Amino acid sequence: MTFSYVSNYDSTKLRGMDDPLTPRPWNLSDEIIKIASADKKLLDIGCGTAFKLIPLAPYYAEIIGVDISQDMVNAAKILVKKNKLPNLKIIHGDSSHLPFANNTFDVITCMVSCWDIPEIFRVLKPEGVVIIEHIGCEDKKEFKLLFGKDEQGWRGQFLDYQKDEFLDSFYKKFSLLFNSVSITEGYWRTLYSPDGLLELLKFTPTIRNFNLNSDIPIFQKWLAQLENKEKIPLIQNRILIKAKNHEKII
Repeated sequence: MTFSYVSNYDSTKLRGMDDPLTPRPWNLSDEIIKIASADKKLLDIGCGTAFKLIPLAPYYAEIIGVDISQDMVNAAKILVKKNKLPNLKIIHGDSSHLPFANNTFDVITCMVSCWDIPEIFRVLKPEGVVIIEHIGCEDKKEFKLLFGKDEQGWRGQFLDYQKDEFLDSFYKKFSLLFNSVSITEGYWRTLYSPDGLLELLKFTPTIRNFNLNSDIPIFQKWLAQLENKEKIPLIQNRILIKAKNHEKII
């Protein structure tokens, strides 16, 4: 089953609040700005409502956000118009069939969304750079384990992988097309409210085929055992992938 994010994904409840005692290991916007220049063109795959792109707009000549969800595209266009950013454009499109010519972009980003490596390689310019943040297999692991298995295995997203296997799979896939690949893993803690966790379950693929009728009792039983039910700590796990080609022939 293909999961398509909706604009609820940008809810502050769903995203929770980062615990100040465990800061994020990197700031994704800073990583993207480090390689920016006023003449570069950036593509963001799975741009969502484009709220992550707004801070990047002053640093690039042009930014294009593409998303497969029309709901997201509509929300993103409203946000871009509100912020009056003529160099930021939003397009409806599929990450596996990007609607762009070969060698179009200097930088390609993807911030916790779906992507296709051959398509990224195709539309990236020679010596272009890819920066991807991906959910790690240990993300919210203890919480995901509560929902058990189905006929496909663990229902929690990426729980069927072991960490080393998970990281190695990304490295091998990118190394087939890129001659410079680095992968960094990071952890931090986020505090959620019960409503925020329910939004997480309903509007993201955290738990496969989440069902309000059958899964809510599991959630409520777990919640009843917690001492602090308003600030529920969950461990976040992310992977930062950077890839570049010094030479490129298509």
